[in-house]
Amino acid sequence: MKTTHTYIAIITLLFSISTLFAQGTEGVISNSNYETNRLLDARQSENSQKLIADESSNSGAIANRLTAANLINYQAVARDAGGNLLINAAVTIGFNIHEGTAGGPSVFTETQNLTTDANGVFSTQIGAVSALSVNWGANAHFLEVSLNGTSVGTTEFVSVPYAKSADSMPAEAIIGDGASNADVVTISGDNTVVGEIMDIRATNVVGAANDIVNLEMPAGSSEDAQFIEARNGGAVAFQVQGDGRTLINTTTTAPQLNTVYGNSMPIAFGSVALGFDDIQTGYGIASFSNPATGEYDIVLDHETNGSNCVVLVTPFTTGFGTPEIAGYEPTGPNSFKIRIQTVAGVARDSAFTFVVYGNH
Repeated sequence: MKTTHTYIAIITLLFSISTLFAQGTEGVISNSNYETNRLLDARQSENSQKLIADESSNSGAIANRLTAANLINYQAVARDAGGNLLINAAVTIGFNIHEGTAGGPSVFTETQNLTTDANGVFSTQIGAVSALSVNWGANAHFLEVSLNGTSVGTTEFVSVPYAKSADSMPAEAIIGDGASNADVVTISGDNTVVGEIMDIRATNVVGAANDIVNLEMPAGSSEDAQFIEARNGGAVAFQVQGDGRTLINTTTTAPQLNTVYGNSMPIAFGSVALGFDDIQTGYGIASFSNPATGEYDIVLDHETNGSNCVVLVTPFTTGFGTPEIAGYEPTGPNSFKIRIQTVAGVARDSAFTFVVYGNH
């Protein structure tokens, strides 16, 4: 009983948006010993049908490798059991893609009726008959090829086909595990930016419970860690801290409408009730005292420039009350004194609020 050996080597298996991928199977013949192995196997399989596909280059396909199509270019040379070219012959080629293992479930199958040319070459595209909707990123995948209904071998896709998964990024992508002191993902380039470097758009309506971008750090992270940091020329423009604080470094004396600046927000405010020696409601206040009638000393949490500082003081009483005059004077880099008096110039204690704007 004679043993039949079947060989297949791919001329060119090229993903249309990828680089060249030469695919082999178990028992593939290399160019260096092709003729020797072909003759030996021809003697062992005199009456058996055999397909031998020679490995070669396909420069035309390379030139078009960046065209976007959900197809795989496939080209081979067909020979009979004796190693003779099948010239101008009708052949039926079957493609079957298995997931997981060579004998795993089939996730794609199609049959194509083709004709070889004067050199025994046939060319086609896998996916030309059936839609090539394979989730390349889900698992390993194997291509089984058949000639006229007989399987001639199965081989594993290696790297190039998986570039197709970039066509429609997986619903969930996890990049990197463990500790890292460096950037996990960096997007950079030397080209002049005309459009967006990164543009994230939802194509469907986003529900109330969904996020277009979700940023999360684990419990125990530093409150000074940044969810986002934006730089301009190396200088920090703004940061969103781990506890939700937002740092805005940009200040201006010529603001634009609908724009927030670092010096457009109060650095402190407080509410003082009549008869109380403390701040009833406040923010950014380190200390408060009422050393004399109509005098209030206030120390801020942060220093500010006295010449570039605005303090708004507003006395208030129930009803119209007694008319009052209020003013302030800086007493230090982070302190000031508020004085309140009647229109007659008599100092008096009062209830009032104050708001401080300023920056270094």
